[in-house]
Amino acid sequence: MNKNKILLVLVSSALCLTGCTIFSFSDESSNSKSSAYSSEPYTPPTPISSSSEESEEYEEEEVDVSTCSIKSIDYLNDISSSSYASNFGVEYNEGINYGFYRGGKASGYMLKIYPYATLSSTPFVYSLPGSFSNENPIMGIRKIEFTYKCSAKVKIRIGQNKLFPFYKTFSASSSDTVGSIFIKDDCNYFRIETCGDGEVFIKDVKVYYDGHNNDTTTATTEAKTNRIAPTIYNGDLVSGESTVSVPIEIEVVNNKYTVKKSRTYTYYSYEYVRDNYMDLNLDEIAITNVEDVCNYFMAFGCAPANYANIKNCPTNPRDDSAVGKTSNVKTLFGDKARGISKYNRDDGYATSVPINAPGVDSYYELDIGVYSGYSTSNRDVCRVVCFYEGWTYYNLTDPVCVFTDDHYNCFREYSNYGIFGDAFDTMQDYESIARTNAKIGKGVTYTKA
Repeated sequence: MNKNKILLVLVSSALCLTGCTIFSFSDESSNSKSSAYSSEPYTPPTPISSSSEESEEYEEEEVDVSTCSIKSIDYLNDISSSSYASNFGVEYNEGINYGFYRGGKASGYMLKIYPYATLSSTPFVYSLPGSFSNENPIMGIRKIEFTYKCSAKVKIRIGQNKLFPFYKTFSASSSDTVGSIFIKDDCNYFRIETCGDGEVFIKDVKVYYDGHNNDTTTATTEAKTNRIAPTIYNGDLVSGESTVSVPIEIEVVNNKYTVKKSRTYTYYSYEYVRDNYMDLNLDEIAITNVEDVCNYFMAFGCAPANYANIKNCPTNPRDDSAVGKTSNVKTLFGDKARGISKYNRDDGYATSVPINAPGVDSYYELDIGVYSGYSTSNRDVCRVVCFYEGWTYYNLTDPVCVFTDDHYNCFREYSNYGIFGDAFDTMQDYESIARTNAKIGKGVTYTKA
């Protein structure tokens, strides 16, 4: 087995064991018990400014590369465009590992990269961009040249380490176009990535380098999510009557917050819906939006009634109310049926977050069908993962939710007021998985004014 195949096997095994912008959600405030959350079709939230320091456009000037060595690559072996378990990986070429992320095959090109997971047909705003990059340092890069075509812009990021402090943007092109960047400063790494919602076709890449830069630091950042404590319903749960109001927009002054907008949720158990479905509006009861799923599950300690037991979760965590069987939930909710699974592990991605008692705490995975064609038998790549028994970072009674749109490669922590934080890698030790160059950090917990 060659090195590339070994790396891909390790990646697949890691996923079995188991970058970036903050986003806000559209306001669907409600004070009505009969309309507990948004019943509109899912709309990707509008990006707001990131808490991370933005990279800068590189001030380029021509560099003499006549004496430079050249590394070139124009072919990748192990790419499949039909599976989220194989649309990323590492290709070994002339002593360097090159990584591709959200990659697929394309006739006449070494790689097609997507702004979204390849199992889907539409981009999603949470996605890290598809990319091609060197995973090992190429010392003293002085010029990068690549042949591409794309329907949207292309961005190349460069840096002395993988924090990529500089970038250059290239225009869309309907035919093969050569893009290049000259680099006068110390540079060991590059990353070519999608920019916007268009696919990028890459025919070849050439890297000119002189080997004069000795700094090989691969720095990482911390993804810190400023948050409030989750809203948790107190009292007995009564279907159709128990309601809770959750902040979705706040104003913060000196780490104290006031609520500007909120959203009301109404509890419905699966059994109640099953027994009374003729008298209920099932379209309103079905929760599918990612922020609504987080808010509901943390508030009531129960999956929404449209969630079926996919694996290990016959009952909910709070009151042992039943989670419906898949066939029964599908019958009631049709294409709004979703799945929930329960786990109790201390390996895989569970090692990337500060769970309270490894191997003891239970956590839950709730499917998020943001792409067309989701079904409980074709679950796609998006999940809310809820660590219901909390993290050591916070009050031990507070559940914590994270979101992934790439099948656990990276997470974003939910703020509990309508936004998710920057992405962080869940498997830092696997270079073909790690894409954000960030690890979890502890943010500020705002208190109510």
